[in-house]
Amino acid sequence: MNEEDNDPNPFLDFRLEVTFFGPGGQVYRVPGFFDGDGNGGGSGRVWRARFTPDSPGWWIYITDFRTGKDIAIGIDSDNGRTTKPIQQKGRFLIQAQSKRAEGFLGKGRLVRLTDSYYFKTLGDGKFWIKGGTNSPENFLGYAGVDNTTPNPDRPEWFHRFSKHVRHRSGGDPKWEGERGDGEGIIG
Repeated sequence: MNEEDNDPNPFLDFRLEVTFFGPGGQVYRVPGFFDGDGNGGGSGRVWRARFTPDSPGWWIYITDFRTGKDIAIGIDSDNGRTTKPIQQKGRFLIQAQSKRAEGFLGKGRLVRLTDSYYFKTLGDGKFWIKGGTNSPENFLGYAGVDNTTPNPDRPEWFHRFSKHVRHRSGGDPKWEGERGDGEGIIG
């Protein structure tokens, strides 16, 4: 499968959903995504789901992998047909983390509680406020990234980073051969 395939399209015509069951009765349904070869290459058979358990103990997971036209953007979770790999199951053990661990490892994942507009960390219940707007969120809205084109409604979100080309060193990496697509973003 390739990220540029259209029939079927790995981003639209497949849906991976992983359900995690926690030791305290928690149930989380997490969407998965196509990840090419798993190392940044656009061709492969790697699918991933990102999940951060919120308590120590044994966790169980069950996958649901389906295919069908535009199933990834559909609302009904039973649409499409089950495809291989069919319902993978497993379990894993999460150890208790030190409260002194850095970042979210010690504070727990972010949640938005019903009494607040802002996110809080589960571990200590303190507010987490994002610093900055649209950066780095749209950092890869860059002219040199695979088939990225400007959003006609927000052309200012499309970056070229041309002012940074001069900061690039001769040995810095490029991608897409010698076209220099990465020069601005690397600089």
